[in-house]
Amino acid sequence: TGVGEGTATIKLQLGSVSDSCEIKVLKNMELTQSELQLTKDEAQQISVKEISDLPERKAVVWTTSDEAVATVTGSDTKATIQAVGGGTAIITASYGGYQAVCNVSVQEKLDMPTAVITDAEGNPTAADAFAKNSQVTLTSEKAGVTIFYTLDGTEPTEKLLRFDKPLTLTKDTEIRAIAVRKDGYHQNSDTAVFFFKISRHKVVFRSDNDTVAELTLIDGDYLESADIPQPEKEDYRFEGWFTDPEDEGTQLDLTIPVTGDMTYTAKWKKGDQLRITANYADGKQLPDQSAIVLTVSAYDEAGELTQAQVNGVEIYYTLDGSVP
Repeated sequence: TGVGEGTATIKLQLGSVSDSCEIKVLKNMELTQSELQLTKDEAQQISVKEISDLPERKAVVWTTSDEAVATVTGSDTKATIQAVGGGTAIITASYGGYQAVCNVSVQEKLDMPTAVITDAEGNPTAADAFAKNSQVTLTSEKAGVTIFYTLDGTEPTEKLLRFDKPLTLTKDTEIRAIAVRKDGYHQNSDTAVFFFKISRHKVVFRSDNDTVAELTLIDGDYLESADIPQPEKEDYRFEGWFTDPEDEGTQLDLTIPVTGDMTYTAKWKKGDQLRITANYADGKQLPDQSAIVLTVSAYDEAGELTQAQVNGVEIYYTLDGSVP
């Protein structure tokens, strides 16, 4: 075993027979640095200290044990080590049968998490106009990363919410998130801030080309009966709100959620005409103490009877020929 640089003679004696061997121990190969601590994207020069007395002068070969952590490019006795990602790697310089190594440790600050929002069918959607019950997935390109997040605008820490499944959004939401990897070589990422705005839809109510009301609702919400206008029009009866009253169209249904902009138009029907009749014909000679009964019936525009008797009507009269 070579212990130190120099020359030694090894002798063997067996009875009257002897032999010897001269051993020359050469100086081992050394690098200018045996350990390096770098940060991601940092580069460092390294070289072999001295190899002039080594036999069979050849070019030095440089290799790395993990290119995901550090790479090395060399030109004979000199090389450049490039930090790629967090972790450790061994840089080896080989020359003939000799080797020298440099242990490299790389610190990396994690990239901020990214967010993807998808609709109920799993299709990507816009962050500023998503449908109710869409889902947000937080991801990191680095393996082995844990993501922590908040929904109340505070800064996330490792003691708060841990992301482990997609988040379902039902309202405007601000998500703050960090990426964490506890291995001694990765620093927590900066805080990523995502703001998701749920879609809004306009519901317009129109009558005779005029806007009666305009409401704005969050996607998936329902119209309330108290919000629905009840218009009035002289001599006409309001029959409801329709998407196309001329062709009947679809009538407003409060049990269906709002998922897009809608315009409803009032449908009107000419009011029935009310006529008063008596149980005696006008001008007929009536017996004393006769009882006259007045009734009210309804007729449509064509003069056809639509309702034989109408309830809830008050009748006012005179007996002296004046207008009641």
